[in-house]
Amino acid sequence: ETKINWDQDFWEQLNPVEKLLNCKNIAQLKEQMAYVFGCMNEYVTKQSAKQNADLVNKVKKFVGDHYYDVNLNVSYIADSFEVNPSYLSTLFKKDTGVGLLDYIHKLRIENAKKLLDQSSMNIKDVAERVGYYNSVAFIRAFKRYEGITPGKYKTI
Repeated sequence: ETKINWDQDFWEQLNPVEKLLNCKNIAQLKEQMAYVFGCMNEYVTKQSAKQNADLVNKVKKFVGDHYYDVNLNVSYIADSFEVNPSYLSTLFKKDTGVGLLDYIHKLRIENAKKLLDQSSMNIKDVAERVGYYNSVAFIRAFKRYEGITPGKYKTI
């Protein structure tokens, strides 16, 4: 079972029934079956890669639209896309080179830096605005990704 959408053009070009019915002996039948299954495997591989890239792009957009939600995490995103969290994490990292949770934190920190640069909001309000439960979690994440605390960043 696959979630591949089989293109009608693929089947018309491959024409597996015709190929198999025109075989004159068992050796030709084996050869044609191997060819047909090889083509199908190649098609599935390409379609899966395309679907995976599409999913990663949708996840990036979803995170961009919801980064401020304190409940945003890998499981929440996976549930939203009806995929396994472990599968989604692996796929995301393979495609982007960054773990999904790191991606969320980095996006939150980038948006926090904008708020720190452009407003007089205090650290607690910035933390809440970008999706952290409290300022302690925000400060810890900020320091991890930026090397300094948000308070020091704001004074620079």
